[in-house]
Amino acid sequence: MVRANFWVLTAVLMQALFFSCRQEASSPDFVKDMKLVWSDEFNGESDCPNEENWDWNEGAHGWGNSEVQNYTKERANSYVSKGSLKIVAQKDAKGKWTSARLISRWKKAFTYGYIEFRAKVPDRKGTWPALWMMSDKAEYGQWPRSGEIDVMEHAASTWQDKTYGTAHCKAGYGGSPVKSEYIIVENIEKKWHTYGVLWTEDAIT
Repeated sequence: MVRANFWVLTAVLMQALFFSCRQEASSPDFVKDMKLVWSDEFNGESDCPNEENWDWNEGAHGWGNSEVQNYTKERANSYVSKGSLKIVAQKDAKGKWTSARLISRWKKAFTYGYIEFRAKVPDRKGTWPALWMMSDKAEYGQWPRSGEIDVMEHAASTWQDKTYGTAHCKAGYGGSPVKSEYIIVENIEKKWHTYGVLWTEDAIT
């Protein structure tokens, strides 16, 4: 489930796995001096995510991460209800997994600012929810040359209770990123948490 707020100017692709907007969160104090340039509160009349904001990656080729699920655009895997976006991984009768991978690429792109998500994410074996950003046009070349900012990712099978924020680029990526830090998020699956990144010309915080 996700709520995405952009106090920004970024080149952004966001990947969601189970997000939402529900209760209001308190943003950092510096946000009051910033201008909100885009947000999605998932409060439209349709159960389909707003296609002016979101698109879907579809397929089952693993995306370089040895993923077992097939990403679909089906409502069973991604839908909007009660003010939140749900992304659902499920196994079919043949034992095959399906899920959804939503992106804002080519639809919403900004350079620098404060990017915030309000989310509940799964904390179960085999899940790897992530909220992340990549260059809209890959102007410096394909990954990792144009960089990647992981606002949060949580892989219970790999990192147990750790939730990471990471920066990837040509100088360091994959299992050896240029910078990565973790925090312990209590009740990550049961409660709404706000994940944010302040991205300036000089730093990512």
